Amino acid sequence: MLFGDSSGDGNAADSTKPAKDEKDKKAADDLDAFEHLRKVLQTDGLDKLIVERIDVASLQDQVIQVVNLFLSFEEVKLEDRHIIESAMSLWATLLSDPNKGLDE
Repeated sequence: MLFGDSSGDGNAADSTKPAKDEKDKKAADDLDAFEHLRKVLQTDGLDKLIVERIDVASLQDQVIQVVNLFLSFEEVKLEDRHIIESAMSLWATLLSDPNKGLDE
């Protein structure tokens, strides 16, 4: 018996292994596709064009709205709130001095 498996065959953990392997393979494939896209964008110079066209102020407003909505849920754990607070502090620091993040 393995971790309370009452089936007697002890293979309960084996039944989840193919699903985990499939998820790992999909994650690796997605990462490869993303890396390929990044290289194509950089090679063609499209990465800089995309960054130039981003409305940063609007993006910041949208991120803040999403964070506020998320934090309004009572189910959000204290640890998660601390993680979000740290991320927002880091973001604010980088916004105030973008070169600071490059030096450290």
